[in-house]
Amino acid sequence: MAWTPWQFTVVAIAGWMNRQQQEVIEYLKEENRVLREKLGHKRIILNDAQKRRLATAAMKLGRDLLRQCGSLFSPDTILSPVAPVLDRREVRRAQVSGQATAIV
Repeated sequence: MAWTPWQFTVVAIAGWMNRQQQEVIEYLKEENRVLREKLGHKRIILNDAQKRRLATAAMKLGRDLLRQCGSLFSPDTILSPVAPVLDRREVRRAQVSGQATAIV
C-alpha cells in the first residue's frame, strides 16, 4: 500500500504528539520522585475534595496501571474508600464506562 501525503502527515503529527505526551509523563514522574524525596516518609493527609479528584482520575486508569506508574499514593489507598467519597453520579459514570471493578 502506497502512502498518500495526507496519511503521511497524519502519522507524522500523531507521532509528534505521542512523543510530546511521553516527555510530559516523564517530567511528571520525575517531579513526583523529587516530591517523594522531599517529603521522606511523612504521611500526606488529603481532604475529601482531594480524595475525590484522585479517585475519579484513578478509576479511569485502574489498579494495575496505578501500580505501574508508582504514584505518591498506593492504588489501595486511592481506590478503597472511593464509594463513600464519590457521589452517585461519578460511581454510575465509572460503572457505565466499564471501570466498575475499581470500585471495591
